[in-house]
Amino acid sequence: MPGDVEFLDDARRARRSARQSAAQASAAAGYVSRAEEALGLLPQLTDLDERAAVCRIVEAWLALAEAELSKPAPC
Repeated sequence: MPGDVEFLDDARRARRSARQSAAQASAAAGYVSRAEEALGLLPQLTDLDERAAVCRIVEAWLALAEAELSKPAPC
């Protein structure tokens, strides 16, 4: 029976990890969606400063998405 208890603990940890991974993927997808929305503004902008600002915003959203996906799993 001790092996069963150990397996149960492993299964619980794996389930928590999968939930966290799904939550991280969902959050990252939200950031990517915001970046895509910002990129959609570029064709309407002619001022170079405005275009540069939108590009910086896109880079920030994508950095947030990357950071979300690289969070370590809790123990």
